[in-house]
Amino acid sequence: MCLNFMAPIATQLAYDVGVIDSMTPLITGGGFQQTQVVIIGLLGKLFSGF
Repeated sequence: MCLNFMAPIATQLAYDVGVIDSMTPLITGGGFQQTQVVIIGLLGKLFSGF
């Protein structure tokens, strides 16, 4: 249930920081730990310029 809720949010975040392009389907994961890895990776990419 959480992964279904987070898919559009994670996809938009990845698009905003330039990890994916607009043609990429929704990002989903198989478990909570995989979702955490995606979010941490995206945040690292977002803040890597600081």
